[in-house]
This record gives sequence, structure tokens and C-alpha cells, in this order.
Amino acid sequence: MLFRILPPRAALFAAALLLVPALLAGCAGVGVATQADLDPIRSDINVLEKQFVEVQKAAMEARYKNQGGQSSPGEQAVVSGLESRISAIEKRLAGLEAGIAELKQAQAVTAPQPMAPEPVVIEPIEEAPRPAR
Repeated sequence: MLFRILPPRAALFAAALLLVPALLAGCAGVGVATQADLDPIRSDINVLEKQFVEVQKAAMEARYKNQGGQSSPGEQAVVSGLESRISAIEKRLAGLEAGIAELKQAQAVTAPQPMAPEPVVIEPIEEAPRPAR
């Protein structure tokens, strides 16, 4: 029954998932499974996982095509909300950039020119008398 509902590759994957525990149980019943015994099973599992991902991708593409390339109303609402938020952020960024440009221009016009430091006059000090020994 399950295999009639699923696409052929998904049915193959489901069958493989059901067989793997049986195979592992069979290995345990005969004796201790070695790494060499498990390597082909792991390889098969990796192949089946890749095929399952491909089936999922194909199913999503088919679902998208069945909708006529149209997104759902919920998806459209999310996209619309994101577009309005991006627009508001762009406006705010433009305002901030304009403010920064005005500040730079105002600083360039009103900034006082640095003055040269006044020379410091150092007066010589008298030597202190040396103590007698």
C-alpha cells in the first residue's frame, strides 16, 4: 500500500530502509559482523540517501509546476512584508547618508584652523649649592 502512494524512487528508498535492519539483524545472528561486511551496506545507504534527496527535489519542483509557478498567498504576504521593510530601511539609510554628508560639509566650513603652538621660554635655573662633605 505504501509503495503505491510513493513515487518509484521513494518506494525504493523506503524498501531499502526496511531491509537494512533485517540485513543487520542477519549479520548479528550469524556472528560478529566485520567492518568489511558493513561497508557495502553503508555504501548502499549513502546511494539511497542521495536518491532520496533527488526525489524530494523533484517533488518540490513538481509541486511548484502544479501551482503554475505561483506562490501561495502566505508566501506572497511574507515577500510583501519583506519588501516594505527593505524599502523603509533603504529610506532610513539614505537619510543617514545625507546627514553624514551635511555634517562633513559643516565641519569642513566651520572647523577652526589649527594654530601654531606658542614658543615656550625656558629660563635657566641657578645651581644649588653643593653640600660640604
